[in-house]
Amino acid sequence: MNLLLQVCVDALASTSLAEVSSTSPRLQRHDQKYATSITRAAHFIRSLGPEWKVQTISERSSQRYQTLYFDDPYLRSYNDHVKGRRHRFKIRVRTYEDGISFLEVKLKTKRGLTDKKRFERPSSATDQLSDSESTWLSSLLPDIDLGALVPTLDVEYERITLHSLSLAERLTIDHSIKVKVSGDWQPVLSDGVVIESKSESLRSRV
Repeated sequence: MNLLLQVCVDALASTSLAEVSSTSPRLQRHDQKYATSITRAAHFIRSLGPEWKVQTISERSSQRYQTLYFDDPYLRSYNDHVKGRRHRFKIRVRTYEDGISFLEVKLKTKRGLTDKKRFERPSSATDQLSDSESTWLSSLLPDIDLGALVPTLDVEYERITLHSLSLAERLTIDHSIKVKVSGDWQPVLSDGVVIESKSESLRSRV
C-alpha cells in the first residue's frame, strides 16, 4: 500500500468483517464511485469522523481482489453503463485473497438501486461458465444470449474497506489497480484510487 494511505488508515480503529457484514448494506444498496488522487484520498480519510473504522482481516487493512468481467462481442454491458442506462447489469467472477470465488451479477434498477446476486464457485474453476452457472444466470437475465458471453476484462487491485456503524455505510478504496493486456498486467491510475460509497440512501451521507 502507498505509504501516505497506510499512515492515514493506521490512524483509524479497526473493525471485523463480521461487524461490517452485519451492519451495513451489502447486496442491495446505492453505489457512488469517485476516481481521485492518492493525496486527495488521504485528505478525505483524515476528514472522517471517529465513528469510521477500517476493516482488518488477518491483521491486514488491505486485501487483494481479482475480478473478471464478462460481456458480449458488442460490449452491451459496458456500453449500457457508459450511456447511463438506468436498467443495466454487470456479470463478473470475483476472487478474494483467501481463494473464495463467486460468480456475481450486479443489477441496476430504475430507481438507481444496486442489487447484487452471488453464486459461489470452486476456486479451481476456469474462466468458462459451468452449466449450473449458466442456468443461474438465465434465471436472473432471461433475455441475454449466454452463448455470446466471453471474458472481456481482467482486473486486480488492493481494497481498503472503511465502515461507519452509526451511519450504516461503507466506503471502499481501491488502489494498486492493474488490468491484464495481452497476458501482462499493466498498472492503471498508478497515482490514484477509486473510492466507492455503499449506502441504503440514494446519496451517501459521508
